[in-house]
Order: sequence, then C-alpha cells, then structure tokens
Amino acid sequence: MTADLQAAQQGAISNAKSSGQNVTVKLTTKGVSFGALTAHPDGTVDTSAVVGVDPDLIIKPFSRKGAFRSLRDFTVTAMNQHHGMQAVERFGTDTDPDQNGVTNELLIGDITAVTIFQAALPAPIVVTQGQEPRAEAQGAQLFAKVGCTGCHLPSLPLNSTKFCDPDPQNPPNTFNDASQSYCFDLTQTGIRGNTVAAFTDLKRHVICDAAKPHYCNEPASPVQGSDSNFPIAQNQFLTAKLWDVGNSAPWGHRGDLDTIYAAITAHGGEATTSESQFEALSNSDQLAVVTFLKTLQMPILPANLDPNVGMSSQVGQQIKPDHNGS
Repeated sequence: MTADLQAAQQGAISNAKSSGQNVTVKLTTKGVSFGALTAHPDGTVDTSAVVGVDPDLIIKPFSRKGAFRSLRDFTVTAMNQHHGMQAVERFGTDTDPDQNGVTNELLIGDITAVTIFQAALPAPIVVTQGQEPRAEAQGAQLFAKVGCTGCHLPSLPLNSTKFCDPDPQNPPNTFNDASQSYCFDLTQTGIRGNTVAAFTDLKRHVICDAAKPHYCNEPASPVQGSDSNFPIAQNQFLTAKLWDVGNSAPWGHRGDLDTIYAAITAHGGEATTSESQFEALSNSDQLAVVTFLKTLQMPILPANLDPNVGMSSQVGQQIKPDHNGS
C-alpha cells in the first residue's frame, strides 16, 4: 500500500514538472482512499487533503494509533516502553540510558528473533463451534449491510506472502539493513492464498464525537507521534483488526469495554451512520452481528508447543479470505 501511494505521488510530481501545471491525484490503494495530494511544477507537494495516513504516505499498521511502519519498529519501542529494555540499534552499544547497570540489553539478533516470532504466530481462524450457524451467516450479512465493512474490510490482497525482517524502510533509529534480512513464507502461519482477512483498512479514523465520546478518552498528553515524527490527533485511531475479536476481550483501544456490543455502540465520528444503523436493528439482528464477530478468533496454542512442528498444522480452519457477508 505504501508503494502504491508513493508511486502515485512520484507520478504526480513528474507530470507537474513536465506540464508546468499543478497535478492533483487521488490516493487509493487496494480499495482504500487516503484522500488526495497536489504536486506543483517546482516539485513541492501539497498534502493537506491526505487523510488517514502521515504526509509521507507510509502505512503504519502497528499500535492502536497507527504509529509504526513495521513489526520491528513497534517491537523496539515496546521493549523500551513496556519492558524497560533498550535495543542497541536505537540506543547505541555499551550505553545504559535507563541507568539500571545493564548495557547491550537487546542486540540486533535479539530484536530479529522477537520480531520473527510475532510474525510467525498462527493466523486467526473462524471458530463456529458453539455458535448458531444461521445467526452467524445472518450476522455476516448484516455486518456488511449496516456499513461496518466500509472500514473493517473483510480482506486485503497481498502482493507477496514473503515476510522479511528488517524492512529497508525502517526509520534510522531502527535496524534497516535488508542485506541481513531473515525471510519466510506467511502461508506457514495458516494464511491461505494471497489475502489477509484482518477486517481493517489500515487507515486512521476519528470514531468519537460529543454524542459518542468514549473513544475520545485518550490522555491529552504527551502528544502521540508516529515513527516519522508526525503528530497523531488525540481522537484518531487505526481501524481495529477484527480477525481475533471473538476471543480478545476486553475491547476498545484502552481495553475498557466488557462486551463486543459495547465496543460497537461506542462508535461515533466517522462511524456514526454505521453505528446508528446497527442500533436500528432488532435485538435478534444485533445479536446475530455479535455472533458473527465471536467466530473470528485467534487460535489458542497448546501449552507445550513442539518447535519442530509448524504452528499452522495445529490450528483449525483459516478465516475465509472472500468472507464479505454476501
């Protein structure tokens, strides 16, 4: 998606220079619109109409705020913020920034190992056991009918199922030497075909307002910034990936909602129309939507996972990539 958006920008710049006129292009990739930009003949670009992504047009699919462009970038930050362990690739060798008496806490290979572990976790699955089949099917249709799939896209196509770490587009404070990348095929995790059924558009949205303020409950400070040092509005969040919503309680970006129903009805802002249509459904239809969402689950790994056995062989049915509620 990043490559598509940046290619559109470069094309606009080239056309503006050759024509001597401003050129405006729509920024659409994989069916998702990120607004538009205008290129000027002098090579500068007006990104004021870009929406849902930073002006650098780099998709950042990690963290609730959509702040990190790669799993490695996210991991280095999380290790520091949540575990108090600093990676040498960001903080330097033989340094002790937190003054705990330990240096070189996480080497480049350590971060690579943790990143690959996360990327290789089993892909979420559809678990219909214990659910009413008719209600599940009806719920999928209603989920699309009320407009939830406008942001929670049932699937996004992959150009390749090959995952490599590190990403050469990582920022300077995250290891990005692609000549030392470790690669593997994501189909080993259970992903089928060339689609990922994550139920997201990987775009930031405002989903709160005065009438529905719950999702505006992010602390006002410090200001959240992306890995490109662009500020992210307090009320903007990446569209949540719903592929594991069925067993990932509690819900909401702060984990402060006890039910899927509450997570749905807390939506406001850009989601007002869809939320209103959901609330207009009968109780049984609302329950059907929740029933459908409960089937989207992360596999529960066995307690003693044999490292010599591929994880995808130990989990159930993969989420159908063409599951669009029709």
